[in-house]
Amino acid sequence: MITPKAVAAFLLLDPVFPRSVRYCLERIHETLQVVRGRSVPGAPDELECLSGLTLARWSYTHIDELVSGGLHESIDALQTDLNNLHELIHERYFVLPGFSAAASVAVTAPTTATSASASSQDLACAPA
Repeated sequence: MITPKAVAAFLLLDPVFPRSVRYCLERIHETLQVVRGRSVPGAPDELECLSGLTLARWSYTHIDELVSGGLHESIDALQTDLNNLHELIHERYFVLPGFSAAASVAVTAPTTATSASASSQDLACAPA
């Protein structure tokens, strides 16, 4: 039976549907690893942290958690994380050395509105 919750789960969390959020986040994470090349020892940088944490949040959550915490709020938090990811990618790969990326839109901190999204300072990404 098709229900709104099932549709949301399919569009947000399906690992094999090419238009789902989770599938797209997996491709973003994989592509960033390919572009970066070899693994760098030590703590992950801000771009790796945000990419990995965003992927983990959307890979290890259930639709019931997203709905109970507020589906709209979860999607807003995802959008904030994607905007921040965009800015980090832009700064790393598209801003010429010697030019300030500060002229771009400032990166905003991820929200902590729901369990589906937490600060980029989580886990291994916290400053030592």
